Amino acid sequence: MRSCGIDILDKIDFSELQKEVLEVISIMLGKREILADDLLIIENALALWVATLIKNPTLINRFYSFTRDVSRVPSHLLSSTVSNATDFIAHGLHTFKNTKIRDEFASSILCISQKVKPSEGRKPVLYFL
Repeated sequence: MRSCGIDILDKIDFSELQKEVLEVISIMLGKREILADDLLIIENALALWVATLIKNPTLINRFYSFTRDVSRVPSHLLSSTVSNATDFIAHGLHTFKNTKIRDEFASSILCISQKVKPSEGRKPVLYFL
C-alpha cells in the first residue's frame, strides 16, 4: 500500500506549481515596500521552489525560459521590472528592499546549483553565473 503523501505528490503538476511560485515571488519583488508578511511569503515560496526543483530537476529548463504573464499581474504592480528568469534572479540577489531577501535568494541559488542536476540542458550553476 502506497502512502497518502506519495499519492498526493503524484497528482501535483509541478510545472504549473513552479510557474505559480515564480509568479508570486516576482509580484513580491515588484512591490515598492516589503512588509514582514511579504518576507515570509518570499522565504516560503523560495523553499517550495527549491524543493520542487530537487524533486523534478528537469523543471530547471522551464525556469530558464520563465516569462511573467502580465495579464495576471495586479495593475498597481505592472511597473515591476521582473519580467523573466534573468530579472527574477537579478532582483532577488540585488534588491535594495531587504537584506534577508538577498540572503534567501543566495541560499536558494546555492542549493539549486549543488543539488539540481538536470539530465540534459544547461547546469544551474552556469546559468546563475
